[in-house]
Amino acid sequence: PAPALLQEPEEFRALPGLGIEAKVQGHVVHVGNRAWMRACGVDDAPALPLQEQLEAEGKTAALVAVDGRLRLLVGIADMVKPEARDTISTLHRMGKRVYMLTGDNSRTAAAVASQVGIP
Repeated sequence: PAPALLQEPEEFRALPGLGIEAKVQGHVVHVGNRAWMRACGVDDAPALPLQEQLEAEGKTAALVAVDGRLRLLVGIADMVKPEARDTISTLHRMGKRVYMLTGDNSRTAAAVASQVGIP
């Protein structure tokens, strides 16, 4: 029989702000940001141009490595609510200063801020 697509990890640990580490069918899997990949000894240089492009588009880049080799780059985006730009514009017209607080990297944050009209 074919193996199931998803397997329960034999080991799992989450590191807030960085990513996860799991052992799945004997393979070490790391998922997370660039800092986590580098801390795990994974060479992320080949993915850097695409990662920067995704971040410039307002997406968070998540990298996936298996057994120390980069295997996948995923762009994850929160959808900006359609009314966000108008709401922020109204606040500006009222003389209010608008700030955005985020845990995303600066490129992603700048792209989202630009989409909604936050200087």
